[in-house]
Amino acid sequence: MKVGVVILAGGTGSRMKTDLPKQFIEVDGVPVIVNTINNFQKNERVGSITVIPLLR
Repeated sequence: MKVGVVILAGGTGSRMKTDLPKQFIEVDGVPVIVNTINNFQKNERVGSITVIPLLR
């Protein structure tokens, strides 16, 4: 059975001392949101991925 994934992409990153939203902060040269989506895409149980941007 396939499942749907909802990723809530929000947060200001203020504790990380940046104006850049957390989902766009890069780890090893790749934005966090890209790593998150890629990891879900690799899971054979995931049938759909929806990203909800939480705007301030």
